[in-house]
Amino acid sequence: MSGSAPPEKRFKSRNLLGVLAFLRQYPGQVALCLVLLGCILSVDLTLPQFIGDAINALRQDQEQGLLSPALYAQIVLWLVLVRTGLAYVLGPIRNRTVQSTLADIRAAIYNAMRRCLSLITTKPAAAN
Repeated sequence: MSGSAPPEKRFKSRNLLGVLAFLRQYPGQVALCLVLLGCILSVDLTLPQFIGDAINALRQDQEQGLLSPALYAQIVLWLVLVRTGLAYVLGPIRNRTVQSTLADIRAAIYNAMRRCLSLITTKPAAAN
């Protein structure tokens, strides 16, 4: 028991870097996915802030009645629709990129296994 090895880490950084190496074959698709993800993230971060500002403005303006809640509702609805549209466009692009990358990884594994099997099954030539 004293000589037991420490448990291996489940996550290794080289695993992620190995997958990223396969993504280098698709720079345009990866860049487009990252740009769309950045846009979706910016809308996601803007929504709660805008809703909070709208609530505060409506509370302060409740006595005067100058601000219309319909304007805030339209802006929130517009932001939600933009985010949904971006996600709708991003989904197929991301799926095609992932599927192509997985096909490349499978092909690399298959080739490595085939090379190993060919080394095992080949017999050295008999010397005469």
